[in-house]
Amino acid sequence: FPYQQKYPAYKPLLEETIIAVEDFVKTNKLLKPEYSIETKTIPKGDNEFQPEPAEFVELIMAVVNKYKLSKRVTIQSIDMRTLQYLHEHYPKVKTSLMVDEKVDFVQNIADLGFKPTVYSPTSALVGKGLVDRCHEAKVKIIPWTVNSVKDMKEMIALGVDGFVTDYPNIYQKAKDESL
Repeated sequence: FPYQQKYPAYKPLLEETIIAVEDFVKTNKLLKPEYSIETKTIPKGDNEFQPEPAEFVELIMAVVNKYKLSKRVTIQSIDMRTLQYLHEHYPKVKTSLMVDEKVDFVQNIADLGFKPTVYSPTSALVGKGLVDRCHEAKVKIIPWTVNSVKDMKEMIALGVDGFVTDYPNIYQKAKDESL
């Protein structure tokens, strides 16, 4: 992150983040935001670096439900297990399957066992064919991590539904230059 300024900071809990954001939008009379919550899990990290999928999802959903956010939340993960548990127990909550390996879209959906709300591959895997397959399946495609104006313009031209970036401040420039 070449533009990042380093300083000591406290890493807030999910609940603290939601309280701060909801208070901010209320105070400033802004539209209520959508939340995208990523579970960064891997099977070999269970019970060492993170809880097992069921417990992890239940911890997240306890906060989501406490603040009545289920309609404004998308849970995203590379680890299909958390999404599978979420879909089974909270089928109305939006899901995003993150993909970092070149595996066919159809195979990934088959492995997941249901059609997610969003398919979220790393941007290097995105081409017009994948965008078209996602749209034909009525699945949004939101790649990650798109961090340059050039890459943003390319994703916009391909017709993605959005993208994840560490630099939202440059999005408007990319959008304006894409018109």
